[in-house]
This record gives sequence, structure tokens and C-alpha cells, in this order.
Amino acid sequence: KLSGDSLGLEMLFNTRSSWQFGRTLGSTPFLLPVGRDFYFDGSAEQPPFVWMRLRDGSGWQRQTPEEALAQCGAQATLQMQEMFYKANPLFGGGPTGDEEILKAPPVSKLVVVYGTNLPTEKFYFYQQPPVGQEHEPLQFAPPFASPPLAGHEIRGSIGYETAATPQRLATLVDGTGGCRSGDGTVPYESLAYCSLWREAIPDFRVYELPGAEHRTILKDPTFFRLLLQLASTQ
Repeated sequence: KLSGDSLGLEMLFNTRSSWQFGRTLGSTPFLLPVGRDFYFDGSAEQPPFVWMRLRDGSGWQRQTPEEALAQCGAQATLQMQEMFYKANPLFGGGPTGDEEILKAPPVSKLVVVYGTNLPTEKFYFYQQPPVGQEHEPLQFAPPFASPPLAGHEIRGSIGYETAATPQRLATLVDGTGGCRSGDGTVPYESLAYCSLWREAIPDFRVYELPGAEHRTILKDPTFFRLLLQLASTQ
């Protein structure tokens, strides 16, 4: 949505058409992070989802995803976020601004299974567009010489959380805390957020499968053994 990701449809889209297509999708705002205090172990004053290299080369500016979207002219995406997500009383809380989507669902039992400890995208390095080109796709910028946050690694212009990334929410999962990462698509902070519902749901269980990838978990033998075990004992 910022730089023209082709969504895996390279045979159908070039950079510009995929960039334009992504901005028409009503689901795009759903991908923007909520509950951001838990990202980056709560250690960053402003979670650096986007690092924008200033156009004059004088330094870097931390930006939220919304600020970066505004910088490259994605006003339609931001308008959809306001109208259909933040204003929705069941998602963004409407006038109260309370993020309802983060509250525990009204169920008495919840079993959660997800993969962990794969490198997972979490932040990006972009070049601030030249004056007059603010509505063009953003270009990736060469990153810092070293990762700006402990336990993360940088490949190209993308920052990844890894199995060595400190995670505050890990303590709620098994009581031990430590370092973990997501499933290759979803960051650990999003996967493990449900552990905050433990006290609100009488029968709550979470199972982490190290090495299980976001999509291929559906053919992971460990996942199916666990699924059969859960289905046959309930």
C-alpha cells in the first residue's frame, strides 16, 4: 500500500497497478496495528513501524503507518479506516475511541494455536518523496548501519522480529517470558495478544508451535496431532 507490493500477483500486476489496487481494498485498514503499546516490547516511545529518511538526507523520522500513508497520498485508505473501522462501535469504539476489537470475546472457552519463531516483517525504511511526488509509491531507503532495536534484524530495507526478539506478552503465554517472533506473516505481538484475555475467559488455552508458518501450519503434522487431541478429549 506504500510501495506497490504485488500481493503475490506479479503475473497480473505491475508495481503501479498493484499499488492502486491495494488502495481500493476495504480490508487494507484492518492490517494496520492496534494496541500498539505492546509492540517493540513497549520500549519505544513511538513504535517505529516506519522510518522515513528525510528528503534532504539530514536524518530519519519515525512515523506511524497512518503518517506514512498520508505522505504518499493514500487518503482513500485513511478515510476507510476512519469510516468503517474507528467509527464502528464493534471495532474502534465509535465516539468513545475505545478499541472494542481488543476486548475479550463473550465466550466461556477459547483455544488458540499459532506458529512462532520465524523471521516476521515489522518495520520498514523509506525515502521521503521529492516535492511534487507525494502521491507516488514510496521508495525503499538504505537502512541504518545496525538494527535500531534489540533482537531485530534488517534485510534490505525491512526490519524483522526474530526468535531473539524480547516479547513482553510471552510472560502471559507461559509465565516464563523471553524472546520469540511471529509466524512469518503475523508479528508475535498480534498472535499472543489473546493471552490478555486469560482472566476474562474461564477455559482459555494457548499453544505455540515453533517453526510453524502462517499458511503451511495447515499441513503441519504437529498442528494436526494437537487438533485431533483437542477434538477427541473435549
